Amino acid sequence: MCSGEIKCMMESEGKILLLLTGGTICSFGDEQGNRRDVDIQKAKALLLQYFEESDSPCAHQKFEVVTVLNTLSENMTIPKWNELLRFFKKCDFSQYRGIVIAHGTDTLAYTASLLALALSKVEIPVFLVSSQLPLNQEGANGNENFRRSVELICAGIHSGVYVVYRNEDGRCFLHHGGHLVSSGDYSNDFYSRDAVCLGEVSKVMEGECSRAAMHLNQWTEELKRDKICSQRNGNGIDLSRMGELKSDVLCIEPYVGLNYQQIVLNKEIRAVIHGLYHSATACIGGTNEEQKSEYSMLPFLMRCREARIPVIVTPCPNEAAYASGVWMMEAGAVPVYGMTKEMVYVKTLLAGVLGYPNEKLCSFLKEDVCGE
Repeated sequence: MCSGEIKCMMESEGKILLLLTGGTICSFGDEQGNRRDVDIQKAKALLLQYFEESDSPCAHQKFEVVTVLNTLSENMTIPKWNELLRFFKKCDFSQYRGIVIAHGTDTLAYTASLLALALSKVEIPVFLVSSQLPLNQEGANGNENFRRSVELICAGIHSGVYVVYRNEDGRCFLHHGGHLVSSGDYSNDFYSRDAVCLGEVSKVMEGECSRAAMHLNQWTEELKRDKICSQRNGNGIDLSRMGELKSDVLCIEPYVGLNYQQIVLNKEIRAVIHGLYHSATACIGGTNEEQKSEYSMLPFLMRCREARIPVIVTPCPNEAAYASGVWMMEAGAVPVYGMTKEMVYVKTLLAGVLGYPNEKLCSFLKEDVCGE
């Protein structure tokens, strides 16, 4: 790709849709930077001002700005997700060259996974951008995350759902939205299994022929060609046939002392997702008596089976390395392996609104919709 071609792509007509949902990237604090809360209008003005005043070759890009939500991302709920999805169902994607969604960091991986599935048939790139600090604070990464997202859209990156995020070490990464893992404790960084470092991409924007640009497009093309070879109908998920999401999936994480008798299985629960320790294990009990106790997963699996509630255990390969894993699966647990826990959760949510009965949930989870 030569300098003239890049400049032509940068200046080509087409708006970018900027969707504001809240989060730290749309928040401001007091004089000490604390007690942050959302200020959408101020954030919109500042985000675009910083970008327009930058030396980006896309600084004159036109935007259409829409506020869809006004929430800190820790307050994201199923009804708010439904509101976001309703917007996309009405959206005329042909009017835009790409979409950038400003979103908070706390639930970023969940929303990115949701949109990677729900927008898997959309033919323009969709980026989620966040900031670990308010935009007007020194060291905030939101402005760079936004700039790089816009530049990748202008450079012609393939359709898909992406997250661009600069970690604390200064390295900026491009993530497949469906592969993003939530930021860990005591960290503001994000990771995914096949993230692409964008350290060389700025050279592309300056007009150099770059292997990085070729790699980016090759990477997204491989996602379409190789990783979505088994997707349903070969076309991902049809957004128009999705109903309203419901809060009908229960997630459980193992810990020492987890008492399964304290878990109430009400009629609203359609499925259970049970996380596992790193060895793909959970407490089963070493003796016959222990296996009947409130700390054993086995009686809980029996209760779920009687209530016709599938229990998905993840990450768990089909071949269990420990006896406890074998017992879990013999008791009816459904093993799922290879996806993030965020993706397993939202895909299980979507299975309900797409009309998959419980007996077909397992096969749907193992289908490849968006390279997840």
